[in-house]
Amino acid sequence: MRDTEWERLESSHFSIYYPKEAKNIGKYSLYSAEISYPYLSLLLGVKLKNNSNKILDSQKDRTLISKFERVPYILGNISDGAGFANPVSLNIEAQMLHSRTASFFQHELVHRLMYEHNDPPLRK
Repeated sequence: MRDTEWERLESSHFSIYYPKEAKNIGKYSLYSAEISYPYLSLLLGVKLKNNSNKILDSQKDRTLISKFERVPYILGNISDGAGFANPVSLNIEAQMLHSRTASFFQHELVHRLMYEHNDPPLRK
């Protein structure tokens, strides 16, 4: 196993951890997740704690507020392998030295947001 230098990119909703040599994939995964978050959040009825988007009055009793401020994505340094939203750690994990499409990051975000319904936090 080789040593890996890890780097991190952050936005208001996501923390992306990636191997130093995969910066472009890290940026792309952050963009893919950020662009889809507002729609998926509304569709699935889950908001991250620091989300400043207003909740519609009609959605207030159907929206969960997550305990998390950011969803962690961990992009591994192995050339192949599965990607998944981990239901225990609540990270999104992927082996990434090859490109993935935006739909991959969006698909795993759907799973991750749905896990909030398994252990619901306070409603707001």
